[in-house]
Amino acid sequence: MMEFHIRKILVDKILFNRNKNPSKKQASAFANTNIALVKYWGKRNESLILPFTSSLSYTLKGYGTHTSISCIPSIDETITDEIITQAPSNKKNEKIAFYTSTFSEEVNRENDIYNTKLPDLRNNFKWKQYSNTDFISLNGESLPLDCDFSRRILEFLSLFRDKNTFFKIETHNNFPTSAGLASSASGAAALVMAIDKIYDWNLTKKELSILARLISGSGCRSVYDCYIPSIDEVNRENGVYDTKLPNFRNSFKWKQNKPFVLWNKGTSNTGIDSFATQLDYKWPNLCFKIIIAGDAETKKTSSRKAMKDAFSSPYYANWESIVKRDIKTVIEAIKTKDFNVFGQTIEKNALYMHKIIETTNNPIVFFSKETLTVIEAVKKLRNYIPIYFTIDAGPNVVVFFLKEHKDVVDEWTREL
Repeated sequence: MMEFHIRKILVDKILFNRNKNPSKKQASAFANTNIALVKYWGKRNESLILPFTSSLSYTLKGYGTHTSISCIPSIDETITDEIITQAPSNKKNEKIAFYTSTFSEEVNRENDIYNTKLPDLRNNFKWKQYSNTDFISLNGESLPLDCDFSRRILEFLSLFRDKNTFFKIETHNNFPTSAGLASSASGAAALVMAIDKIYDWNLTKKELSILARLISGSGCRSVYDCYIPSIDEVNRENGVYDTKLPNFRNSFKWKQNKPFVLWNKGTSNTGIDSFATQLDYKWPNLCFKIIIAGDAETKKTSSRKAMKDAFSSPYYANWESIVKRDIKTVIEAIKTKDFNVFGQTIEKNALYMHKIIETTNNPIVFFSKETLTVIEAVKKLRNYIPIYFTIDAGPNVVVFFLKEHKDVVDEWTREL
């Protein structure tokens, strides 16, 4: 209860004098995921998700999450002259649908229609969905509301929505979920931006960043360079996002000029000064490639759970000073376009974070056999071209290289 109270104070401050109820029926947003160049690992405040250190990330253009949110009228909102009859349903997790009708010939035939022809009922009338609960789906599959994914969303919604407001939330990732590629980051950012639209809050990037952080810490870094679909794109959502997920990142005009984002850890216990900002640097020749070395089955422990043990590692004592030094070094390398210093620093930072994870009281190894194979392959390729890797809390690898070596890297990945 105390945790909820602390979070609500922060949210109330951000949403002061803003709409209490949705002003639209539906809204959508897309957020890119990000890869930490200098890692975030360890919290000083679990309730507000305040990090022990700052962190620096790179936005992975076109890889991320599309979220659609729509209002579901509650049963209490139906007018008094309507007859509400539940439609027959035997499917697990199927939304409850109700037929609403004014007093008419249909109502007069109630005994005949509703009692003797129930199986045909939903084909004969126009059905409306009413519910006193939410509906959440991930990648086309409806989720129970008590699973971790749903619970985090519902806990966030409870910080501001009216008790009679219910949502249908549909989330799609175009890259592996729960596999160390920050799907929770892009998911949190996309959800917050979609909510901002449906409520018509017009939040600043700073405010969006703070709210996204309350769902997923690294989500605060994913509110930049994001894509808001047009109405036409939203209308063809099933075609684009459901059946062509691998291709939809190529379907839109992306604008990504400044991919580097710094999450300032902040010092206030209220959490109001812990948010991400976009750095004013460009590096057009810097390229990345994601190498899949595992999936959700490979990553059996969430980052959130694993992070709780960070302070028990003997290597964590040096983490704050290492991160502070590495952020300064990487930003300077970005300014001067010194790729080797950039690559060497992010690689060492990632390996040190995993060293911490593997030496806690409850040690975890996120690397798979494929991860180790890719690391060795990167080191061998480095004898011929400059190429470096980084790995978040999972098995998958992100490699960075320069544009002039793109053809070499493309051929190399095909042979992995």
